[in-house]
Amino acid sequence: GEIHIVGAAPKIGKTEHQHQLIKHMTDVHGERIGVMSLEENPVKTLKKVAGKYARKQFTKPPEIGGYTQEEMRNAFDLLDDKMEFYSSDGVRDYNEILETVRYWNSKGIWFFILDPLTALVAEFSSGEANDVLNNFMSKAASLCMELGVTFFMYSHVNPVRSGEPHDLGGDVLSSQFTGSRAMEKWAHYGWGIQRNRNEKDPVKRNTARV
Repeated sequence: GEIHIVGAAPKIGKTEHQHQLIKHMTDVHGERIGVMSLEENPVKTLKKVAGKYARKQFTKPPEIGGYTQEEMRNAFDLLDDKMEFYSSDGVRDYNEILETVRYWNSKGIWFFILDPLTALVAEFSSGEANDVLNNFMSKAASLCMELGVTFFMYSHVNPVRSGEPHDLGGDVLSSQFTGSRAMEKWAHYGWGIQRNRNEKDPVKRNTARV
């Protein structure tokens, strides 16, 4: 019955966090997950999550990713009936998304991924976007209470006005989440992912702080 918002700058690790979370929930807890990736093809998402199981990069050609077609099929089999995909086909209507959540919940799914929130308002002006996000978040919060479902929603963040930039590992504040007024008002938890992607040390460059 909770909404979690995960925020980070581009290329810092939101999608990686999402795929690792799906792997954890399906593998460790045996849950079925409703996945709504509004900017990623379902096939690509499936390949990335299956790659978590096999520790292979299935989005790359076999000779580069270091896997065989059989290894990829076996990883797909481990995810059989564990993920439901919402294919928007370019349509990002939040009422349709919430109705899909209601339908999937009737099939026993209670854990949902939505990425990214900002895709819902990409076609609106900044003033309209805030109103749309507020309407969506309020309805999503009501749905959480009614059905007992949990959302992990992913958000872009606005550039910092002062201090360390996000791509250099600067702190992520909830007030920097795009559309933050609605998120701070309706979400139960906010998570920031921070990483300095310009760090020369490869270990530090590839280590994120939540």
